[in-house]
Amino acid sequence: MSLAPPPDRIRRLNELAYDLSWAWNVKAREVFRHLDYPLWRSTAHNPVRMLRLISRERVEEAAKDTSFLTLYDTAIQDLDRARMAVSTWWSQQVPDLS
Repeated sequence: MSLAPPPDRIRRLNELAYDLSWAWNVKAREVFRHLDYPLWRSTAHNPVRMLRLISRERVEEAAKDTSFLTLYDTAIQDLDRARMAVSTWWSQQVPDLS
């Protein structure tokens, strides 16, 4: 896929890969695991590398797979919710820089 824009239905897949929250968000990791498990393993669970190597055909298939889309939608909702959070560890520890 070479990080080319994914199909519109999963257009934020690259954004999810580049946001480090996938490292602690099980639901986000599950998106990449479900997308291509052997590739997920062979890239040492690196979503950016995975998206560089995955076939365009597989990404297009995933954009039509209801079980994948459920995982994707949940992970994107979690990402948006985390970004909108007002009371975060950072804001509590360093309020002057928040």
